[in-house]
Amino acid sequence: MFKIILNSGIMENNVKIKTVRLRPEVIEKIQRLADKDNRSFSNKVDTILDKYEEEV
Repeated sequence: MFKIILNSGIMENNVKIKTVRLRPEVIEKIQRLADKDNRSFSNKVDTILDKYEEEV
């Protein structure tokens, strides 16, 4: 497993740092999706979670 840090610190818009453990294949999949949509990794994770919340 790899550790990743989402976002780069606490900023004015209340973005927080959070460390998560993800399998390498999950990281690669998210990165491919982010690249396809011309987004950063952390932005893509945020987008995925927002869409999930809408469906639940």
